[in-house]
Amino acid sequence: MKTYINPVDFGADPTGVADSTSAVLAALDHAKSLQGDKILLFPKGEYHFWPEKAAVRVYRASNSLGSSKNDLIYGADHYIPFLVENIRNLTIDGGGSKIYFHKYIEPFAVIGSENITIKNFSMNHLSRNGVDITILEAPDSHTRAVYVPAHCRYEIEPGNKSIAIYGEDNYFRWTGIGADNNLGVYMQYFEGEYRQLDTALTLHDTKTGITQRSDEYKGNLPNALKNIDSIRQLPGSRLEITYNDTAHIPSVGQVCMYSCAARYSEAFFISESKQVTISDIKTGYTQSWGMVAQMSEDITVKNVDWANYQENGEIMVAAADIIQMVGIKGHVLVENCNFSVSRDDPVNIHGVYMGIVGYEKGRYTVRYQHNATLGFQQYYVGDEVEIYRRCDLQSFGTAKVTEIIDMPDYKNVPAFICDNERDKLKEMTIQLDVDIPVSISCDKDNPMFIMENITYTPEININNNVFKGSSTRGILASSRKKILVENNYFESIHMPCIRICPEAGSAWYESGVVQDLTIRGNVFNRLNERAIHIIPNPGNVYCNKNITIEDNKFYLAAQRVSHFPAPNYGVIEAQGVDGLIIRNNEFYCYEPNTILYHESSYVIAFSNNCKNITIAHNRYDLGMDTHVRNHHYAKKLNIISDSISCPK
Repeated sequence: MKTYINPVDFGADPTGVADSTSAVLAALDHAKSLQGDKILLFPKGEYHFWPEKAAVRVYRASNSLGSSKNDLIYGADHYIPFLVENIRNLTIDGGGSKIYFHKYIEPFAVIGSENITIKNFSMNHLSRNGVDITILEAPDSHTRAVYVPAHCRYEIEPGNKSIAIYGEDNYFRWTGIGADNNLGVYMQYFEGEYRQLDTALTLHDTKTGITQRSDEYKGNLPNALKNIDSIRQLPGSRLEITYNDTAHIPSVGQVCMYSCAARYSEAFFISESKQVTISDIKTGYTQSWGMVAQMSEDITVKNVDWANYQENGEIMVAAADIIQMVGIKGHVLVENCNFSVSRDDPVNIHGVYMGIVGYEKGRYTVRYQHNATLGFQQYYVGDEVEIYRRCDLQSFGTAKVTEIIDMPDYKNVPAFICDNERDKLKEMTIQLDVDIPVSISCDKDNPMFIMENITYTPEININNNVFKGSSTRGILASSRKKILVENNYFESIHMPCIRICPEAGSAWYESGVVQDLTIRGNVFNRLNERAIHIIPNPGNVYCNKNITIEDNKFYLAAQRVSHFPAPNYGVIEAQGVDGLIIRNNEFYCYEPNTILYHESSYVIAFSNNCKNITIAHNRYDLGMDTHVRNHHYAKKLNIISDSISCPK
């Protein structure tokens, strides 16, 4: 039996005039008291949500916040109008409505719940924590006419050399260039005053579709707010900016997207839940993350249009990853979604390598190594773990967790903490049923051994999606279970379209090794860098196995925009692989009848430690370099009915 709940009966306003936050929370509280399937069905309309009456929860999401400065300003308290907490068998059906969110707010949180579906609406966050400035015209080499989104209030500051841009209700204030900051100065309104936060610049070119990040270019991207000589108002939301020099002036059609660098909120947050589906939604702007799911089971994201279609000049969707899943078990499905213009990865699915910083006879103290990850439980009694030597990812064995000996009370930690308290939230101590001896480094930041929760590793299916204009990768996926990436379309991705990288060698500590991966039937268009990059970190090991790349089409651009000095990339590049099949693929020039830049033309390359490689029945356009680059790194290389060759 299904029970329908109408949020209007609890006071929700479908005209969009009143705040619907209290009404929806009351409806959700009522749903919690009911048995069986519940459907919270919105009459079609326009609904607005503000943080003042939202539910407040303190938690920390993986890879969020980052510096202690950002943590001290934002804290870990989240203001949630759609709080699905400890509920089973619930569908939130927007009924085709438009849903708008304001100020510092986290729209949806699913915590400790089961069989939850959120679907059928469009949404947008109206309190932008940044601004997109579009270059409209170039009257001369030193002058640009630019457009500032109409909803942003702005002022030309005294001296006519900088502007101050304000968000909704003055929620943020972005000023022009400071004395030593070429990205502008971002100020977040907090407890009655503006406080400065880290800033970020992302550049999107509407002609090429390429999006680039300032941190990849050491601040040398074209920048509409740099080296300003004068500013004057034009009709409408337009400005004429004259620059002191032409070194960093953006071109017509480029969009300079300024945002807060802190990662502090998620449009959808899922934690310790299972069987959660997000479907049939148009998202608009999502503030920081589009979605973070952690320590959960069976997650589906389908028919979601992650794109910003605002007619006021805004195009950025997310200032962080669009979808990040960390520590998921069961199945992950990402299907029929559209991903457009994000500052970070559209899809990133991985586990966590925790450093082992204490050991005594089967008792291990483990630590989150990434500086932006802390404050949530990583292991549960009964979970299976694997221990590796960090320098080469050699496995030292598996065991099961029998006891949680010491762990912070994550759910009752204050929202605002200082540096020494942050470090306490990084560690927990567990008992295993098998004693696996390890060595302990005196430097916690460089552990000799690491541990992965291999119970929380999913089967992954990513199919029939569109990826365009990402400033980083398209897909990162790492799991020891079966991974299928099929029938997707990639275009103008700035870095590798697909990157497979169990990572314990530097900062991220994102697990795990790949043992069964198929990349099939995808189209990689207007390639700017590698289409597929398989590289473990550290890279001196055969840790990835059984990878098949088949029936794909690759279109190489003649010239590439690179975040490295020289665009010296192939199409497929592999390292640390035992068992790789590349077959029945087609490689073309993006521009017909074009001779490719030499370093852009080679197709397949290997680096350290590859073996059992088969290259068969592929087709290559004229002008491509069909020599295998660094073929001496590939042991047991078998070429079958293929024009590719190994130079002597």
